[in-house]
Amino acid sequence: MADEATPLPESGPAGAPRGRAHIVIEAEATRDHTEKMLTHFGAQVRVEPEGGNGRRITLTGQPELVPKPIVVPADPSSAAFPMIAALITRGSDLILDGVMMNPLRTGLITTLAEMGASIEELDRRKEGGEDVADLRVRSGALRAVEVPAERAPSMIDEYPVLAVAAAFAEGTTVMRGLKELRVKESDRLAATAALLRANGVAVEINCRPERMDPPDKLLAMAVEIGCLFAIDSDAHAPGQLDWLGNGTARADAIEIPPERVINTRGADAISG
Repeated sequence: MADEATPLPESGPAGAPRGRAHIVIEAEATRDHTEKMLTHFGAQVRVEPEGGNGRRITLTGQPELVPKPIVVPADPSSAAFPMIAALITRGSDLILDGVMMNPLRTGLITTLAEMGASIEELDRRKEGGEDVADLRVRSGALRAVEVPAERAPSMIDEYPVLAVAAAFAEGTTVMRGLKELRVKESDRLAATAALLRANGVAVEINCRPERMDPPDKLLAMAVEIGCLFAIDSDAHAPGQLDWLGNGTARADAIEIPPERVINTRGADAISG
């Protein structure tokens, strides 16, 4: 789970000989705050790649840990909210102090940069064994991206707030590898859909014949979690308005309830 530290014993199993190597092998790299903290306190920790995306972590058992001052960096998950608020609020220019820049936690910042976000690192430094920086965030236009599944571990808690940024971006944003959000403390996918629905955000069904976006599988998932929909003709000439039938046919095939298609509403309901 994203909220767990890497499962390393702090001083090795009880009774284990001093100097014995304890090894943890991860099929997929998880957050490494425990390893960095133990190293900061004097433990001998070695981290090596394992397989495609995993890690092999070796701790020399029962080390003599030495107390040291430690500064707890600003949590990237908490920083995500003012960061995105600044990006989507015209005229914003915000400094976030001491944000953790651990590569296993910066998936959101990487994604926002791909979306064209203005996020500038200031005074990058090490604190308590962690990479830290002040971040200057300025508002600006965002563009849609496809977020790969392999990035999910580095931003699993930030997808709901990323959905807010995606609602303000030009184009259709696709996020993959989110199955864990269904089984965390709550169903965060359903909660995200409810958040977007409450704010009038809809999934666009494009009607252009050569475009079938979003794919039917994603549309079905959007139906399941309760999203609203907008059928967009994508017309650039009067004769192309007939394309609207393509979108309505797709909506019918996916069994989207008419009341969840905002095109079926009157002008007052849409504008209000």
